[in-house]
Amino acid sequence: MYKLGNLYLTGDGVSKEIKRAYKWIEKAAVAGHADAMCVMGRFYPFGCEEAPQDLEKSREWFEKAAAAGSEQGRKDLASDFFRV
Repeated sequence: MYKLGNLYLTGDGVSKEIKRAYKWIEKAAVAGHADAMCVMGRFYPFGCEEAPQDLEKSREWFEKAAAAGSEQGRKDLASDFFRV
């Protein structure tokens, strides 16, 4: 699920389709894939049709990713983006 979502996200070998990418990455994240959780967190800071801008939701996904063992999730959670 995660790999398929990333293919749609990047357009690698398939047409780039954010809506499909979001769908597959979300399924992987809900199923417990730590890297997918991290990518979900990246959909929300700036917003898109599938994921309207929501900094709290972004932070929640990064927290889940970090708790699931994602090093990138920990980095994103600690990034300056969320500092006041």
